[in-house]
Amino acid sequence: MTPRVRLYAEQEGQKHGLSAANVLEQSRERRRVRARWVVMRRLRTDGFSTPKIAQWLGMNHSTVIYGLQRESAMIHFTVPGLPRGKGRARIANVRGKVRAYTPGKTVAYEGLIALAGRDAMANAVPYEGPVAIEATAVFPIPASWSKARKAAAQWHTSKPDADNIAKSLGDGLNGVAWRDDSQVASMRILKVYGDTPGLHVTVTAL
Repeated sequence: MTPRVRLYAEQEGQKHGLSAANVLEQSRERRRVRARWVVMRRLRTDGFSTPKIAQWLGMNHSTVIYGLQRESAMIHFTVPGLPRGKGRARIANVRGKVRAYTPGKTVAYEGLIALAGRDAMANAVPYEGPVAIEATAVFPIPASWSKARKAAAQWHTSKPDADNIAKSLGDGLNGVAWRDDSQVASMRILKVYGDTPGLHVTVTAL
């Protein structure tokens, strides 16, 4: 494994709670496949040929070609900071009229998602057809935990709920990555512990 391949595998693995070895081993587990495709794309962007990439990754040439084709139909981006779910609508009485409004923290977080999504789309028009979303929400390990518990930490099972994170994603990317929410045909949210909190998002045109 070359230092560049190891570096890219480590960087992409961190986004999904995987080691560099996990990313590069020939597994069909979805997170590992997606991460490998990104490694392929980064190597190709650096100017390396597909046969060379295949050699470095221990794959046949056609597998690398397929991975690069699939990767070209995706966008990836990260929303830094602690992942947030969509907050419940609040009720306020304004001049005798009852009105519902979205909490300010939710509005701000969905704005960050939209900003990161626009940057990833690079001025391209929103996808027209069905899309799939995969997101990994990374949460910090509590400092108060014991060393043993920290070492075993993997899945985050506290608030926010995955479905509320999905709602924030859907509202933040609507009109940015796709034209209408009805286009979202698949959505998968993972919540894990990691060193750097953030929300790592992949949107795929199906």
